[in-house]
Amino acid sequence: MIWFILLYPVLFIEMWLITKKVLLSLLLAVVFYAVVIMLAVFLGKVRMHKLHVLLDDECDIDGYEEAVHKMYRKAKQGSVPEQNYLLCQAVGAMCKGDVKRADELLNQMDITKYRGNRILLMNYYLNRIACYYALPDLEKAEALYETQLVSLPALNKELRKGVEIAIAMHQYRTGKKEESYVTLKKLLTPDLRKRQYLGILYYIALMDMENGKQEEAKKAFEKIVRLGNQLDIVNLSKRQLESFC
Repeated sequence: MIWFILLYPVLFIEMWLITKKVLLSLLLAVVFYAVVIMLAVFLGKVRMHKLHVLLDDECDIDGYEEAVHKMYRKAKQGSVPEQNYLLCQAVGAMCKGDVKRADELLNQMDITKYRGNRILLMNYYLNRIACYYALPDLEKAEALYETQLVSLPALNKELRKGVEIAIAMHQYRTGKKEESYVTLKKLLTPDLRKRQYLGILYYIALMDMENGKQEEAKKAFEKIVRLGNQLDIVNLSKRQLESFC
């Protein structure tokens, strides 16, 4: 009994040291995984920023599509990243004027995977409506506009601008061109990213032509050709410019 009493402090110290080592190991593991997660989030943001620059600022659709493939090529079937991959591919196809391909890609999406994420849902519906208008399938576009777009709040500046553009296109496609013209003119501000700016400018130019403002329309089409890089509206603007010859 006496030896146990003498040994007890030693055993206590050893157990405490072992516990300390275990706790330290656990702490280091937690810190390591936290750093890994933070690094993954940071790299994800960097990649998304690169996508936006290629698509919205440089209008480099080939570069955008290549970056999208690299980012999402390992996405698991049925996962949210796979839906993002399909959506990004559809956006690239629409920018190139391949609306049928964009429609096929959007039809492959399972948007139930976006349930609970209003930003992803809004982004999907904005592009789905734009694709329907471009096909054109006005009935489906209007159905989504009335039932989905108006029911989802725009949660950030970029989405709010997207909704405002969708409203203007709704006005344009439903014959309310005077209202659409006023809306688009208000939206045409220097803070827009190039792709949005040129897209809005294109429809303003079309309406300027219809209203006899040939010089304004010509300048707008020339600007789109000069700055639009690989956007399909560059080719469409060139065709419009041919009518001035």
